[in-house]
Amino acid sequence: MKFVELSEVVRSTGDINQKFDHVVKVLSTAATANTNAVLFLIDAIKEVPGFDVEKFKKALEDLQNSPPTGTDVIGPLHSQLIGVFKGRLD
Repeated sequence: MKFVELSEVVRSTGDINQKFDHVVKVLSTAATANTNAVLFLIDAIKEVPGFDVEKFKKALEDLQNSPPTGTDVIGPLHSQLIGVFKGRLD
């Protein structure tokens, strides 16, 4: 697997659309990897003896129903992603 620095790739083109495309791909890849990691952890932790799935689900519901913190968070997407995590507990 070849690793490439985003800054090098962005500098390699003068086309603003290609620059934007590279940034979007990196952010999308990072978001997908992070989401998959959380889903994997949920799958693992819900099998731990004594783990209170309902309590964890309630905590996720509380988080989902609270406004996200930060100015760069898209509220509906934030809520949808937490819903995906909750669904993994079923």
